[in-house]
Amino acid sequence: MPAPTTIAGILDIADSENTYVNQVGQVHVYDAIGEYTARLNTNLNLITGLFVEKTTTNVQWTYHLPGNRQLQRQGGMGRAGEQKFKASYGVALPIFQFGDALGGDWINMAYMTIADVDRQVNEIKLGARRLLRKEILIALFNNADLTYEDLKWDTLTIRGLANGDATYYPPLPGVDDLATADHYGETGYAVSAIDDDHDPIKWHADKLHARFPDEMDGLVFISSNMTPYVKELTAFLEVGDPRVSKGGLADRLNNLPGGLPGRVIGRAHEVWVVEWADVPSNYSASLAPSYEKPLQKRIDIPEANLPSDLTLVKVSDKFPLEKSDWVWRFGLGVVNRLNGFVLECGTGGTYTVPTSLAR
Repeated sequence: MPAPTTIAGILDIADSENTYVNQVGQVHVYDAIGEYTARLNTNLNLITGLFVEKTTTNVQWTYHLPGNRQLQRQGGMGRAGEQKFKASYGVALPIFQFGDALGGDWINMAYMTIADVDRQVNEIKLGARRLLRKEILIALFNNADLTYEDLKWDTLTIRGLANGDATYYPPLPGVDDLATADHYGETGYAVSAIDDDHDPIKWHADKLHARFPDEMDGLVFISSNMTPYVKELTAFLEVGDPRVSKGGLADRLNNLPGGLPGRVIGRAHEVWVVEWADVPSNYSASLAPSYEKPLQKRIDIPEANLPSDLTLVKVSDKFPLEKSDWVWRFGLGVVNRLNGFVLECGTGGTYTVPTSLAR
């Protein structure tokens, strides 16, 4: 039997519109919210799985990359010369607090039904999903460093994907030397000009396959306003819903729920094309899902005794809903600066951060 998906279901209440919180008891309702939130946090973790490599309490460290090392030709009994690792850069992760409120004064609580609680909790669920998707995009789409004042670590420098700065990365195939890299670009043409000679999917595919030549399932996330133009590309092959297996008597749904945002609309240049409504108009982004994810998620150290997931924090044990706040503390930052490419369809001359994602 599937687990209940509402507060009323968890409490086994049939008539939630006419059952009041104070009839059930605030403590029982608060506990039911806690059970619901635990399931919600599991679902939220699915959203991050494609982009976030792991959750950590680390704040800053040195990230080491493979260099341009190669085996040396030897003759006779000679020893190879010693070589040192050369490629590395510093990374740091921020942490932010997000919140909302539940409940009200004693009059509000007297008139609050279980259905009212369900509606509030559902809004929190939708808001948490929107927040998480936006924080992922903010971390990836900002190409300038962020100066972050940390509570314990003073000033931190939060970096984006490779942005043409002085960091040297492993050489691409066919190149011997370490080199800088810029994973942000501008097309030089508008979305309406997309055609076989102005193909943003090819830009992503070329970048992905140059850096990750073994990746066969590269993902390109495009904004909704790009979809009709991308579908007209000669290289584009439209696919059906990958979650549906066609059968002689009935169709079957596969692998639900999944962690892929948006919907797969097709394939071109050996990458999957995904329309994702949260991607700002005129922008697209790509990554190699078989390699280390670009982001890591920072949470508080356990010694701080702060909740690491979305949590409803109470002030009163006896009346937990009268003064309670939703609290979520985390921060996302780029660690693997090579796994991700962002492209703007525009004619301004250089990449600009979408206004909706500026930090």
